[in-house]
Amino acid sequence: MKTPADAVQPAPWLGLGGAPADSGNVKGVRVVGIAPGSPAEKGGLKAGGETPDVIVAVDGQPVETPEQLADVIAKRGIGQTVKLLVFSQGKFREGQSILFWHTGGQLALFHE
Repeated sequence: MKTPADAVQPAPWLGLGGAPADSGNVKGVRVVGIAPGSPAEKGGLKAGGETPDVIVAVDGQPVETPEQLADVIAKRGIGQTVKLLVFSQGKFREGQSILFWHTGGQLALFHE
């Protein structure tokens, strides 16, 4: 069976909501919400509270707004691994995200 010419390719999604963050010298996307049961939640990303995680870069490319984060992720492919640089509780940490499609939506796993 052939894929129709007008078929829309699935797009990767991290399963989180974000807002611009500017914590002193750290700029990025502050995680303000995580979809219940999403890989972002399972991967341990923290939202809200006094010390939410801030995504600083994807594959070494700085992100400062949710739109920039979405654009960078949208340019990746399903099954591709991306590196996330996260500022969390006063420290930087790196994680990997394997982007893939899941029934009912697009998901990405976050692994440290």
